[in-house]
Amino acid sequence: MKIGNVSDSSQASAWRSTSTAVGGSDFQSLLARAQQASGGSPTITGQVAAGSAAEASAKQAGKAEAAKAAHDAALAEFNDYMKKTPMEHLRDAVLKEMGVTEDDLAAMPPEKRQAMEGEIARRIKEKLLAKQDQGDAPKTTQPPAVEATADGTDNLPNVAGAIQPAAEAKSSV
Repeated sequence: MKIGNVSDSSQASAWRSTSTAVGGSDFQSLLARAQQASGGSPTITGQVAAGSAAEASAKQAGKAEAAKAAHDAALAEFNDYMKKTPMEHLRDAVLKEMGVTEDDLAAMPPEKRQAMEGEIARRIKEKLLAKQDQGDAPKTTQPPAVEATADGTDNLPNVAGAIQPAAEAKSSV
C-alpha cells in the first residue's frame, strides 16, 4: 500500500468536497449530529463543559466548607463538655428538666432566683442520693472485723490448709 502526499490542489479540493458531502468536515458538526441522534444536546461547547466543571467544583468547595463548619462546631461542643465538672453536668441536667437556662436565672429578680437556686440544690441532692442508693457512688471497703471467740481463737477461716496442698504440689514436681 502506498501512502501519498496530497500536494495537488485538485486532489485536495476533491477530498474536501467528498467529506463535505458525507456530512461536514469539522469535528464539531459531526459531534452535534451524533448527539442529536442519541437524544443529547445538539451543541456542547468547551465553555459549557468548563462551566459545569466550575459548578461542580463550587459545589464541592461548598460541601467542604459546610463539613469543616460542622466539624468545628462539634469540636467546640465537645471541648465545652469536657471542661465541665460532673457537678456542672448535673446542674445542667436539672436546669434542663426545669426548662430553665442560666440566662433565665440571671434575668430573675433576686428573691425568685434564690428560690430557684434552692430548688435546684434540692433536686441535685435527690439525684446524688438516688445514685448512692443504686450503688453508683464509690463505696469504701473495710476489711471484716476480727472477733475473738469464747475459746480465744479468732473467727477467720483457716486459709493455711487451703494453701498447704498447693505448696506440696509445687514441691513434689
